[in-house]
Amino acid sequence: MTKNHGYNTPKKGTADWNVPLNENFKKIDEDIEVRDIESKLDTYEPTAGAKFLATDTGNRYLGDGEQWNLAPLPQRGAVGDLTAQNRFRVPTREQDPENAEVGELWLRTDENALKVQMANGVQTLASGESSGDSGSDGGGTTNADVTIDFADDSYLDKFDTRRTSWNTIVDGEKARTDTALQVHLEEGSHYGTDMKYYFGDNGMSEPEELWTRYYLRLDPGFEVTSDGGKLPGPAGTYDSGGWGGKPADGTNGWSARMAFMPASGGGAKLSYYCYHADMNNWGEWWGWDGTIETDRYYQIDSYVKLNTPGENDGILRGWIDGQQAMEKTDIRFRDTDDLKVESLWFNIYHGGGDTSPSDNMLYFDNLQMSTSGPLD
Repeated sequence: MTKNHGYNTPKKGTADWNVPLNENFKKIDEDIEVRDIESKLDTYEPTAGAKFLATDTGNRYLGDGEQWNLAPLPQRGAVGDLTAQNRFRVPTREQDPENAEVGELWLRTDENALKVQMANGVQTLASGESSGDSGSDGGGTTNADVTIDFADDSYLDKFDTRRTSWNTIVDGEKARTDTALQVHLEEGSHYGTDMKYYFGDNGMSEPEELWTRYYLRLDPGFEVTSDGGKLPGPAGTYDSGGWGGKPADGTNGWSARMAFMPASGGGAKLSYYCYHADMNNWGEWWGWDGTIETDRYYQIDSYVKLNTPGENDGILRGWIDGQQAMEKTDIRFRDTDDLKVESLWFNIYHGGGDTSPSDNMLYFDNLQMSTSGPLD
């Protein structure tokens, strides 16, 4: 049947032709990987040598004839560059494994706890109480999974960076605490900065909901044209669609960057600029209540929850200094669960078509993200 797998081919005139074919089917059970969601694992026989890929968590299992065992994680650099599907990730479990090796890590999804097998037993490295939805005030009970304080240039190690030449770490009166990230939006230019925090590149599974917080200050004299501009926000573009005039179609990507628009009397109005499956050619603007004035820091909180594939039940919310300023609960980001929250897109961009009308300075401090519940 095939040269590589050595399947049996009954010879012409064989009386018991079904015997070698049945042996082929046994080999297929070992050679071909079963793919299904992880909760369905126990519905498949753990035939010795059988393979199982959990399509929702990325975990891989091997059968030993009696039970399924979590397969070793791939080693970086072993065979070329790893793809997004096999980058390092902590395996998820609903119970602690038996006979775990010392140093083995896993995430207990039922406890929302990261655990490790030590020589003297299982230890919990981190935990958080998951509270599901985001509530009405932007607060909650869960600490951040990711914190970037912009203390020095080491923040760049967390991001896949495209444009950072106008980024500067500053201290003194323009910093909120000790230091802050200054982004210079040069007169006549579109870009301040363009960076992405990829969850897969930082040892995390891509989530389906994300809570984000950062502190934002606009310099006095901040100017913006009617074309507006972009601010950090979640995305799942996968370099395929959902930004830059590449419409989202439910299968190719999505994005929900925040944005700024001119406000009467100075400062800026905040908005989401969203590429979603019900859009036209360009992203859609969904405004926030309230105005960001210049020369002071604001706490900006946002929340995204991806929709059930094909349904209009996705969520975007926003808060300014703890006061809810935006809510939309009928969004169709996607039609397939292959699309997740791939990244936090830290994008400062003026336009549309217009470039920045002056040298604008924006300041950011203490970026936090949580994938398991609202931020403290």
